[in-house]
Amino acid sequence: MAVPGAEQERPDVNDAAVVGPSEVSRRHFLGRLAVAGAGAAGLALVASEAEATVVPPEYILGTYTFNQNYSLSTMTIESQSGPMIIGRFDDGTALEGSVAGARPGPVTLCFTRRTSDGTIQIFTGAIATRPQGTNKEALLTGVYYANGAGPLPWVATGTLRG
Repeated sequence: MAVPGAEQERPDVNDAAVVGPSEVSRRHFLGRLAVAGAGAAGLALVASEAEATVVPPEYILGTYTFNQNYSLSTMTIESQSGPMIIGRFDDGTALEGSVAGARPGPVTLCFTRRTSDGTIQIFTGAIATRPQGTNKEALLTGVYYANGAGPLPWVATGTLRG
């Protein structure tokens, strides 16, 4: 018989003797699932905040005087969609690659070219820009590999369109 005003002892709902072992396992699983869900939601929130602070890459459309291992040509970056770039050299060979970073931080690029003789060239480098009147002057420089041989030097200068 219960005494009015006295606290009664409650059975432990996590005690297997009271609720059964399968119920304890189920509650333990659900508790872990809730913690994992909260963790996943927190990670999603952090990821969405990181996406919101991504700076678009430097815009590098333009025509460049291109010196590749002391051989001069013209290179044109014809289109840029986000980090992806597509262009062409004056001999008609295509280039495609990507640019990462934006001023005032470091800006890098990487692109590939397949020459008319089938040689695959992989270019990597850095970009520096400076204002020149209403335009920006650009200096691109780096190294490239031709069918695995290299590194060989390259440099390009030009005025960015925009």
